[in-house]
Amino acid sequence: MTKPSFSTLSKEVDQLGRLIGDVIREIDGDEGFELVETVRKMIRELRTGNREREAELDSIIASVDDEQINTLTRAFTIFLELSNLAEDRQRIRVLHGRNRDAYPEPAKETVRAIIKRFHDEGKSDEHVQQFVNDARVELVLTAHPTEAKRRSIRRLLNDLRELLDRQDSPELLPAHRDRIPSEVKAQLRKLWQTDFIRSRRPTVLQEVKRGLAYKDVLWDIVPRVAHDLRQALTDYYPEVKKTNPLFVYGSWIGGDRDGNPFVTPDVTAQTFEWLREAALDAHLQQCENLGRSLCISDEDSETGKSILDSVATAKHRWPELVSLLDRVPPSESYRQWIQVIRWRLTQTATLGMTDRAANISGAYTSASELHCDVTIIRDSLRATGNSIIAENEVQPWLDQIRIFGFHIMHLDIRQDSSVYSSVMNDIWKATGKHDAPENLEEEQRHELLLSTLGCELSVDSAVLSEDTTRTLELFSIMRRTARVYGTPAIGGHVVSMTRTPSDLLTVLWLWKWSESVDGGDEQDSLCQLPLVPLFETIQDLKNADATLSSLLNDPVYRAYLKLQGDNQTVMIGYSDSTKDGGYLAGQW
Repeated sequence: MTKPSFSTLSKEVDQLGRLIGDVIREIDGDEGFELVETVRKMIRELRTGNREREAELDSIIASVDDEQINTLTRAFTIFLELSNLAEDRQRIRVLHGRNRDAYPEPAKETVRAIIKRFHDEGKSDEHVQQFVNDARVELVLTAHPTEAKRRSIRRLLNDLRELLDRQDSPELLPAHRDRIPSEVKAQLRKLWQTDFIRSRRPTVLQEVKRGLAYKDVLWDIVPRVAHDLRQALTDYYPEVKKTNPLFVYGSWIGGDRDGNPFVTPDVTAQTFEWLREAALDAHLQQCENLGRSLCISDEDSETGKSILDSVATAKHRWPELVSLLDRVPPSESYRQWIQVIRWRLTQTATLGMTDRAANISGAYTSASELHCDVTIIRDSLRATGNSIIAENEVQPWLDQIRIFGFHIMHLDIRQDSSVYSSVMNDIWKATGKHDAPENLEEEQRHELLLSTLGCELSVDSAVLSEDTTRTLELFSIMRRTARVYGTPAIGGHVVSMTRTPSDLLTVLWLWKWSESVDGGDEQDSLCQLPLVPLFETIQDLKNADATLSSLLNDPVYRAYLKLQGDNQTVMIGYSDSTKDGGYLAGQW
């Protein structure tokens, strides 16, 4: 087995260390460089157990001025960033080495290895089919990252990584290789002179954009994993099929308003729009790519009847398409059909929150419709002996459609249960349902929620509190989003500090109320909002079993749950669990 040498990592760290040392000397002078080197050497000695240096190091740190402190903190911050970069590259070398050494067998900890292990253990088709049906990985982005690099810093580090990757290429000409250290040093000079800390706190919408920066990586990796799973099943379990997405992506950024007054209804609405725009832009780019690539001529190759019929049907259904399709050679039916898809995606992108797809010519009502249109291309290629083109160029897009839809990632909403309790109290007082709802026992509150569920809310908004007004506005936005963008755009509604069944029933009450927004819609009965209790304090965790049992045994709540496949998502434990009961109890 060939393992990447640790000396490769050590050599790279040394190379980067020397170059950043040169940069420090050039910009901050010999004095700055010597200070950094002195502190670095002392720290290394301390790590080897030489405690005599501790007092000397403390003395040096205590005596430096603000400018020297800036030099030290910047130097060690960059040292650590460069070390992390080198370690990431070493990890990739190790993983690649494992794959090479294992080939043609699957490398450990891969999708293919799991399926092969099932096969080696004699698992039946039924067992594996059940496993594949249940397998689902949900990755959720939050606004609480373990690190918060500025985009400028991330870009510079990424450029450095690309330079080092290029240096590894065996095909790089010697003259070009000789230039790499100079280019690396240029990047390091920029890094040294760039602020690592934002001068202003980022807004919520800036955080949303930062989260969307991961979209391209996720978009590209999904088809590869889907292909690996499909190929493994084909090789070991040809009768087993994966029909539902393996990955689901979500985000709390722009939806998590628990303790954050800056996450307003407008911010959430904008987040929904940006997520949709990102998805449609990505699909349009795939459409452009496929249109350039799939230049097969009807005269030189057989074209599936389904493609020809689909183009003819589209022309008849949407006459405005005819002039657009006339720009495509009539013998290139695949390109004509791709142009139809492109036009429909463009029409879909014009939909606003209060629009209906049925009212905009050609707009897709759901990602499933797009999936059907792209499937026609794949199936036609397969039927005419071009399966290899279908699998390499069309199937990846189909995988992306199934996983990312028209929303890239669903947006979870989170709010504290106490806020919703106050909102309901405000509504009941304003409507005369109860004079002092805050004094109700849990059983009475439970009963009042169910007895008024779905009732019209006739009240002057001027008498409602700001929290109530914002909450009703939020649910109005969610309802419009579900109607126009589809329910996949909306993730779970997480209720922080869930203590009693009424905490979840309150959210159900508000969701049912939102059916009256804009006069209602025939699609409302199909729009189900997943309600997610978050049990946090130790006492609430202990009571979680009783709380859930009460909810699941309630006929009204259970009927609502059955509309979602009778599945209930629960979150247990969070930072407040540790604050309340300590690390061990919080994890237990």
